[in-house]
Amino acid sequence: MIKGWTRAAALGWALVLVSVCLLAWQQRQAVDTSILSLLPHFDAKPAREKALQRLDEDYSSRLLLLVQHEQADRARDAVDRIVRRLQNQPRIASVDWQIDARRLGQVNSFYTPWRYQVLAQSVRERLDRGEEAELVQAGLRRLLSPMGAGGIDPVADPFALLPQYLAGLSNDTVVADRGLMRLSSKEIPTYLISARLDGDPFELGLQQSLVPELQQMRSELSAQGGRLLISGVVLHAAEGAKQARSEISTIGLVSVIGVVLLVLLAFRRISAPVVVLVPVAAGCLFAAAITSLIFGRLHLVTLAFGAGLVGVSVDYALHYMAAREAAGRASVLPRIIAGLALGGVSSLLAYGAQALAPFPGLRQMACFAVAGLTGAWLAVVLWFPVLLKPAQGSDLAAAARLVDLVNRIPRLTAGSAAFCTAFLLLVGAVLLVTGTARDDLRLLQTSSEQLLDEDQEVREILSLNSSYRFFIVTAENAESLLQREERIKASLSPLADAQPGFKYSALSDWVPSQQRQQANLDRVRGLYSHQLPSFFDRIGLSQLQAPAEQALASAAGDYLKLDDWLQSLLADAASGLWLGGVDQGVASMIRLSGSDRLDGEALAYIANGVEGVFYVDRVADISGLLGSYREQISYWVAAAYLLVLGALALRYRRAGWRVIAPPLLAGLLVAGILSHLGGGLNLFNLLGLLLVLGVGLDMGIFLAEGKGDSHTWLAVTLSMLTSLLAFGLLAFSATPLLHHFGLTVLLGLVFVWFLTAIMRQENPLKELG
Repeated sequence: MIKGWTRAAALGWALVLVSVCLLAWQQRQAVDTSILSLLPHFDAKPAREKALQRLDEDYSSRLLLLVQHEQADRARDAVDRIVRRLQNQPRIASVDWQIDARRLGQVNSFYTPWRYQVLAQSVRERLDRGEEAELVQAGLRRLLSPMGAGGIDPVADPFALLPQYLAGLSNDTVVADRGLMRLSSKEIPTYLISARLDGDPFELGLQQSLVPELQQMRSELSAQGGRLLISGVVLHAAEGAKQARSEISTIGLVSVIGVVLLVLLAFRRISAPVVVLVPVAAGCLFAAAITSLIFGRLHLVTLAFGAGLVGVSVDYALHYMAAREAAGRASVLPRIIAGLALGGVSSLLAYGAQALAPFPGLRQMACFAVAGLTGAWLAVVLWFPVLLKPAQGSDLAAAARLVDLVNRIPRLTAGSAAFCTAFLLLVGAVLLVTGTARDDLRLLQTSSEQLLDEDQEVREILSLNSSYRFFIVTAENAESLLQREERIKASLSPLADAQPGFKYSALSDWVPSQQRQQANLDRVRGLYSHQLPSFFDRIGLSQLQAPAEQALASAAGDYLKLDDWLQSLLADAASGLWLGGVDQGVASMIRLSGSDRLDGEALAYIANGVEGVFYVDRVADISGLLGSYREQISYWVAAAYLLVLGALALRYRRAGWRVIAPPLLAGLLVAGILSHLGGGLNLFNLLGLLLVLGVGLDMGIFLAEGKGDSHTWLAVTLSMLTSLLAFGLLAFSATPLLHHFGLTVLLGLVFVWFLTAIMRQENPLKELG
């Protein structure tokens, strides 16, 4: 007979579930596909946060296309077609594919008033070495050349110093070809198209609108004998989203099919799979709703991980179904509630421990797992007693056959079990000590090698600045900031000379410090006093000497100021270098390109030599964090095992070690084995061990509470098999994070079941005494 409070509790849980799902549906949060949102947040200075934000915004909104064809005219025709299609794309904000000759004139006009204060580095070095004669000869050649005289004013700039400075600002990898941007570094005609997205590249709608169009352009040009190289975050985001959706559907579908088949084979009833899947559905709905409400967005990787919970959340339903067959008309819940409670709490602790890692993605997965298992547990405990009638009572054939199989496995005596435990502990410890660890950002990578190679090829062709290696410069005011940049550049210059392809760009390239401008002005004055008279004598224009000297004299005390440059049209050319006001001061970035082969410690040493400057290597920083958190999680895993052992000792006393030993040994052996495979043990392997602990404890607790009867063995074995289906499939995921997690669980659960079988007791509770 079902009591009124039982019905009320069942109805109450149903109302809570429906209400939460409706609330989440009304919020209509978007699905997150950004791998960046999985990364931890650094405890960083405001300047660093501002720099990272600026880089991420610039990098994520940019789309670069390189059009190649053996015939230049066909390549230019392809550029025209692609540009028209991009301009007609609603999710493209702007397209840049031409070189504007007027802009070159604007640059020259802007710097002309400060032509004496801005000097190319090569000019400064020659003047410092006393090589004035070479500058004079260069000026004469430029002035007297039929091709170069038109742009030279012998009064304003007789030695043509400003053109040499402006040449250093220009991008020598791109040249004008009939108005288009052609790449000088490629023998095969190659043209650049740069576009900006109108929206978030991780937005599914933008991906679905733009990416198929880009792929079609690529295919069409390939069919015409050309090649289209594309680089952009939107391509990586689209591929990651497609991969996650595929894995969600595959893992979830196979898990459900596996559960249905296993339940049908075990219980021989058509209704059994439906009954078992009810708490699974409740758990998944509750998990998705709660997670989206708490985090605002539900990540696709979380959904792929959550699809594996199908095999775990079915645990409680299987135990109830098996106990129902054994209980007959007797009440089922009182017989198993202690086991359900212990198993539920231990699983929640194991899964919830992921929230300790300061990774937003892992915290979201932990929330999904805890909410999902809670929802499934409540569905079994509150709904099953109301919805399911008492069974007639029967001995399941599957349970009998399984127990017969288990009995054929040798059972260790107490002494043998203790020796086996000690031996396996030693083996696992040796494997772990002699193994290696892997702390690599690529564990979070979702892009294919083909896409990464294409992206790298585009970056190398264009000599693009790195988005993960740079310097941040801070100071009290703009002048101090520019001086500090110039000190850093002085140390980087020898590296650039020694390392082909290494370049750097800084705000002080465009606006020298006033200290540098004054020094440049003094250098030009020395050049004029030594060389100007003979220069004009040689070209027969001695009458121009006085006006030239007067023009130089009028430049005294006049400097190019950073504010003037920032308010000009030229500021777009170095966008992102200026970070603005930070911490009652100002900040800027020095961007690096081609720095992959440089020693990061050498770059950090350069930064440490200048006050207010620090070096950032995002890949190294995140890899370091992965290592730090791996060590922290290692301690938490060990603490979780010891805590659970202590809790179980209160319940099972001397028998408690038999419940904890299988997952403990399995975890240690798997960790030791994986430390010798796949590059070493990583953070996500350790998080998988927490799941092994949860499932392994469920198995040990239910066997102890069920006194090892056949129905309990059937339930725990079915649970293990469904968990293997769920998380074993994750081992084949193309997402490294899920792959390592799944592989750990796959190996761990197999070890847990076998160790539980050989360490079983005929009567697990007889030691409770």
